[in-house]
Amino acid sequence: LAKDQFMPRYKYSLKPLNESAKDDDDSEYDYAMFSPHRGLEGKWEKFWHNDFKRNGVVRGDRAILFQAVEHYERLCKEPRFESCFDNDNYDYISSPTFGEQVIVEGCDSSQLSVGDVFEVEGGLSTLIIEISAPRKPGESIDRRHGTMGENGVRRFCLTNALAGWFTRVLKPGELRDGMTLVRTKHPNPKFTLTYLSKVLYGEGDSEAMLEYEGQWTRSKNELVELISLPQLGGDGWKEAAERLL
Repeated sequence: LAKDQFMPRYKYSLKPLNESAKDDDDSEYDYAMFSPHRGLEGKWEKFWHNDFKRNGVVRGDRAILFQAVEHYERLCKEPRFESCFDNDNYDYISSPTFGEQVIVEGCDSSQLSVGDVFEVEGGLSTLIIEISAPRKPGESIDRRHGTMGENGVRRFCLTNALAGWFTRVLKPGELRDGMTLVRTKHPNPKFTLTYLSKVLYGEGDSEAMLEYEGQWTRSKNELVELISLPQLGGDGWKEAAERLL
């Protein structure tokens, strides 16, 4: 996306913000409030991706998990995953694969970079977000779709950065159906989400790739440049790169 291009909000499938709602209420809602660190506010604010119970840390660089319609479309068109996604009949709104909170349309991982900042077009919300990293998919992705190994959905998504992306919330605000997110800052155009996935998890020793371990086959200077990105998310990305230095 150029600076003046946009990423329209496509659809939510969210838990209600109403405190009186039942725990098993899976209805769809057309708006939600997001705040720094926690992301989605309200009764359902504790999501797996930013609440690290093992050490009590809430990861603000994983406040919101986004996914793109374009990523699902690519997976649906991949011949090896025909049985997994049922081609054009797969309902990713009702059955999202990656645990995303927000699905958007109009971009893909090759057009988004670490540090990109998005605001809501027309001042309709105060929300400001910043991209921190792609999502590194876990083994649950393969279990869900009955695949495994080098030909599995997990490996394909990690290599191609198709599992969504995390953002920080720089300024709290709401999102509603029909709002458009506009990119206002693009400080690191080289470090697209596709590039990150390729250089850390898509190159090198095939056995290590099957273990989903980070590897580095490029110059040390390029690795230092990556680690130096202040906006880069920690878990699975900056921390993995630092171990390789």
